[in-house]
Amino acid sequence: MPIVNLHGLTLDVEIHYAQQTPSTKHANGYSEIEWTCIRATDEIGENISDAAIDLICDEYINDIERAIWAHIGR
Repeated sequence: MPIVNLHGLTLDVEIHYAQQTPSTKHANGYSEIEWTCIRATDEIGENISDAAIDLICDEYINDIERAIWAHIGR
């Protein structure tokens, strides 16, 4: 389970599916990912409510997915 640190928040993310197809001379690359944030804490370690997690994930989906891909690529 990757841990994503974002804007002072720590998100525990569960990856359900991830696939990447690299770009070629004749086609653009493609990536697809499905994930769920199962827990999150703020900068002082307090748990964040499920409703707030949903809002955070909606607002920062691109940043979270970039961090997940970086974690997968390690």
